Amino acid sequence: MKKILIGYCGLALLLCAVTGCGSLQPYDGVKRSPKSQIDVYEAGQSPSKPYKVIMSFSAEGGIGDEGKRHREFAEQAKKLGADAIVFKPTQAGGFGFGPFGGGSKASFSAVAIAYQ
Repeated sequence: MKKILIGYCGLALLLCAVTGCGSLQPYDGVKRSPKSQIDVYEAGQSPSKPYKVIMSFSAEGGIGDEGKRHREFAEQAKKLGADAIVFKPTQAGGFGFGPFGGGSKASFSAVAIAYQ
């Protein structure tokens, strides 16, 4: 029984890695067509026209991962059909140690928005 359970857990992990563990669902439940381009607002900027937040994104990583994480967030926002993405300021997350040394950690976040 234990071997079967371990096998199912391994299969579930593999499927999550391949499929991304499901599709993104916007907070408002509105299905939008994916977009190839969206507006981008850096930390401290915001749109001048009315909007609503349809999804929030966050991730942790090394301090040098900011560009990679922002690209990932933007791609997810495009898949949602968002009109724009607003990046939040990067937050320092302490210091982490791994098998190959240590480094500064950071927390990255953004919101996907739809114009109203």
